Amino acid sequence: MKPQSQRSARRRRKHGFTLVELLVVIGIIAVLVSILLPAISKAREAANRTKCLANLRSIGQMLATYAVANKDQVPLGAVLAAGGGGQAENANSYWLARNASSEWDQDVFLTTGKKMRYTGLGLLIKSRVMTEGSGEVFFCPSCTDVFYQFNNPTNKWPPSEQGQCRIPYCTRPSINSDPQNGSHLPEQIVAWTTTKSWFPQRPDFASNTASAGVGPTFTLPAANETSMFKLSKLKSRAIVSDLNVFDNQASQSSSYDRIQTVHKKGLNVLYANGAAKWVDRGVIEAQIYWASYHTPTTFGMFGFGGGPHKGNADYDMVWNNLDNERQNYDPQQLVNPNTGPVQGPSANTWVPF
Repeated sequence: MKPQSQRSARRRRKHGFTLVELLVVIGIIAVLVSILLPAISKAREAANRTKCLANLRSIGQMLATYAVANKDQVPLGAVLAAGGGGQAENANSYWLARNASSEWDQDVFLTTGKKMRYTGLGLLIKSRVMTEGSGEVFFCPSCTDVFYQFNNPTNKWPPSEQGQCRIPYCTRPSINSDPQNGSHLPEQIVAWTTTKSWFPQRPDFASNTASAGVGPTFTLPAANETSMFKLSKLKSRAIVSDLNVFDNQASQSSSYDRIQTVHKKGLNVLYANGAAKWVDRGVIEAQIYWASYHTPTTFGMFGFGGGPHKGNADYDMVWNNLDNERQNYDPQQLVNPNTGPVQGPSANTWVPF
């Protein structure tokens, strides 16, 4: 009879794993992970899209409440450069608050010492339609850009303590029914400033027709003061979307406009009638292509380059497309403000992103 120690050693050898068996198990686990991770990622993105859509519906309800108390007016629009009198860059419409050089919010100043003013949707906080404690409603959970996320070191919350705040939701800055016509001025445009009067301003087209609202001159605030959009007159137009105008890719030049959508395949859109829905990215793909990838130094949504409207016209096209949930313009006939109509990408060479 064999000693007990020999029998135990043989049992251990019998039940142990060989190297091949371990490699097979590891391979199986790797395959399972590769299968499950995309499914988990899709499920997470689906949940984020749902939360984002709920955010927009909440913002719509708050805008409706604000309109009731303010003669049907709603705080939408672009925000001028920090200097206050520079370019009216329509895509610059994602600020809740900015540091102010004059007429800062006295309530905030007395509380935190910050010289700032609320702009655009930030007026929902100033008017107490919402509280700062509900701030996460302004942030899409799919946004990965640190400059547009909720309460992180580069975008602290609340605005009253930070002095400024960006959100991944952009608001409609203008109504332009004919943006491809370089001599056609927007029927209405609202621009918030960080200097002079806190009331929204209208670019002085008369004294700066060549720039058509991109490089406006602001003389006396009273001469340029305008009214906010009226909710009832906006009807079913698109008014807020998670179209994020920055991507912050360090590899790109400073003149690269970095237009992106927070969600890869589309975007959530709030309409003035209170509806909020998912819109396929293809609806604005041509504008993203021309503004951000084709000739960024001359035809960007931030107005770089010369000519009537500059990039603002392209941004107007984006909102007009979102209104109808379809591409309203022939991608091959988009207008380069510097040179007039240009030959667009052919069907054989242009592939949507």
